[in-house]
Amino acid sequence: DLVHTAPFVPPLFGFAAVLIGGLYLLFDQQVFNTPAPATTPTPWKVLYGISFFAAQYWLSGLLAGGYTGVPLAATHAVLLATGFLSWSAFDG
Repeated sequence: DLVHTAPFVPPLFGFAAVLIGGLYLLFDQQVFNTPAPATTPTPWKVLYGISFFAAQYWLSGLLAGGYTGVPLAATHAVLLATGFLSWSAFDG
């Protein structure tokens, strides 16, 4: 099987998405009083952000899965750099 997951994983990811999204709304609006335009990205920025995350997720599996022979420290360095790049481009 190329893709196999336990039955509890999709609902768990769904719950995490709802929880994280709800906390963003709560903290942005109620705690930090962030203005609405600053918390409303364009649809293209959302699409690019999700696509970048999906690519990074795939890359992490490729590097950590032992398919490339890349040392673990280099894998961590690449994922740290791409994670920071993602944050600075889409969130920072």
